Amino acid sequence: MLDQEGITNISIYKFKDIDEIIPVANRLVGYDLHSSLYKYEKYYYLAIDFSSVDESDIRQDIRSILNEYLSTSKITIYRLQEYGSTIMEEDCFETVIHYFG
Repeated sequence: MLDQEGITNISIYKFKDIDEIIPVANRLVGYDLHSSLYKYEKYYYLAIDFSSVDESDIRQDIRSILNEYLSTSKITIYRLQEYGSTIMEEDCFETVIHYFG
C-alpha cells in the first residue's frame, strides 16, 4: 500500500447508489486490481490500490473508466477504515459481479 517514500497508491472514488459500481466492475474486473468497498455517512466509497499497475498507460485507462462512472474523493483510506463500514474488504469487482452482474 505504501511505497518507499510512505506515499499511498490508493485512490478513493465515491458514489450514492450501489448500482453505480456494477458497470465499473464489469469493465475493470480483468485488470486484477486490489479493491475494497466502504460505506461512510451517505456514500459508498471504492478504494483502488494501484501499486500492482506498473504501466502508466494502463493506469490512465483504469482511471478514465473510473472517472466515467464515479467521482473522486479526498477522503483517506484511513478515515474509511476507522469510521466507515467495510462492505467488501477485498476483490470488490469480482464480488460485485458474482452477486449483481
